[in-house]
Amino acid sequence: MKKTAPLGKKITEEFLFSIPEDQFHNLYLEVKSIIDHFKDKYEKNFFLGEFIKKDYDMLLKNRFKSLKKKYGELNYDVLNKDKIVKDLKDKQNDKISIRESLRVIGEKYNLTGYNLTLEMLPLIIGAKWERKLKKYKRNNLFIVFDEIYDKVISSLHLPTDKKVKYTCFTLFLDIWNKLKRGTKLRGLQNLSPIIIFMFFNMKGRNLTIKNRTDTIHISDKDMRHGLKEIIKVYSQYLEKDKKLLALNRIKNSG
Repeated sequence: MKKTAPLGKKITEEFLFSIPEDQFHNLYLEVKSIIDHFKDKYEKNFFLGEFIKKDYDMLLKNRFKSLKKKYGELNYDVLNKDKIVKDLKDKQNDKISIRESLRVIGEKYNLTGYNLTLEMLPLIIGAKWERKLKKYKRNNLFIVFDEIYDKVISSLHLPTDKKVKYTCFTLFLDIWNKLKRGTKLRGLQNLSPIIIFMFFNMKGRNLTIKNRTDTIHISDKDMRHGLKEIIKVYSQYLEKDKKLLALNRIKNSG
């Protein structure tokens, strides 16, 4: 019976939380660059979870069986012309390439005693958000924003994914820090709902002032004024959302 090599220690979420912030951030960037490379390569056809789970060795064997049954004999021309074989071989080689990249990363960050499998990729990406959550929970701004956010998305039936919430809060912090201190707009009750509307519009939700509900304690006039003031410090909103804003103007003028 063939002996298998002993596995290293398992990388857990708790272990990732214990890594110093700077070291973890650099580790995260390297892992993210691996994932982004293959997202660019396969474009819309790359799904990390599916890529990790699929056994491309077995899929190739099954494809060879199908081709042999069809052609009777396998040769270079048959295999070279088959697009499915090419795609499976590419992904089989990509898995090997990722494992080698993980080995190099492991040596770089002194993780050689750990079991560096492809499964650690989404774990590290997820840990980035969990570390942010821990940091945000100590932030008084987030405590208030969190409550307002939950009320707004509940009233508008928007998605409740926590990663979406943290991304929205990151945008909120960016704009809040750019606004002048002491202004009315900088108040959380006024600023938060406007940022949430902006954020989901940039995600393609096409929200307008008419979507404002009683749970949002800010007038239509203040929302419009607030949006104008925010655009002065965050012009990216117009750059990312020109088409949507144009559609809204046409819709609201009708």
